[in-house]
Amino acid sequence: AIMAAVAGSVAAGIYVASSDLASKQAYQPLLRAGQAALWLGPGTTASQIEQITDAATPALPVASSVVLRTPNDCGTSADCTTYQAVLPTSQQCPAPPRQATLADMRAWAADPRCTSQPTPFLLGSALVGGSDALRALIGHDDPQADAVLSAGGAVVFDQRYLDGGRVTIERDHDDASTGQDAADDRTSLPAVFVPATTAPQVLLSPAAARTIGAEPAPAGLLFDTTRTPTEAEESKADKALALIDDQLTVHVERGYQGHLDLQLLFLIIGAAIVTARKT
Repeated sequence: AIMAAVAGSVAAGIYVASSDLASKQAYQPLLRAGQAALWLGPGTTASQIEQITDAATPALPVASSVVLRTPNDCGTSADCTTYQAVLPTSQQCPAPPRQATLADMRAWAADPRCTSQPTPFLLGSALVGGSDALRALIGHDDPQADAVLSAGGAVVFDQRYLDGGRVTIERDHDDASTGQDAADDRTSLPAVFVPATTAPQVLLSPAAARTIGAEPAPAGLLFDTTRTPTEAEESKADKALALIDDQLTVHVERGYQGHLDLQLLFLIIGAAIVTARKT
């Protein structure tokens, strides 16, 4: 009985460990490691952004900060206009084969075009900014990408979106008066690919945003830090921000935060209790 109890606890421990490993492997960061960010409403003014920055900065180990803007317009009226990068036809997942064999279906399911998923980013999939925004997103300077942005182009962070040195941006407009989507508009922009651990689909230069007809609005503040902020520092920043707006909160990218050690501790205690009762 004792051995059965211990074996059961060991099996449970193995299960918890494998479950935690699967969660860790599936985890996708929303910012670069150690960065902090907070959302801003589309109507946030320049003076309010300055006030918010001044409130959060003293509480965090901030090296620099940048305001990231969104081309989307969904917060000031019932209408909603959004923009996104579009995969070239050659990179889109094909329709599943008809009257296919099992081997055909397996090949289709394994096609990288059907298995690749976009990397999430905390502040949105399409953003607007210049070289300072790019530096904050990737963590270093990139003169070639800076030149493309200065010339009115865009930067993509997933090479699949690049087609002959260009990226296609799709505009989707939801007309509240009719309840229907207007016809999608597509614009081709000069672009360059820059690898990143986590980033939006596309960073549009301010000139590119004008080209597609967007009027950029604040999306959020992104803080580069000298080290990962502690939970106490994050809490201090939240308290300072709450004095301005209780909806303002800081997100810190700390990587996967599992609870494996605590779970195993409970299992060990449980096994010890069972064993003690049997002896």
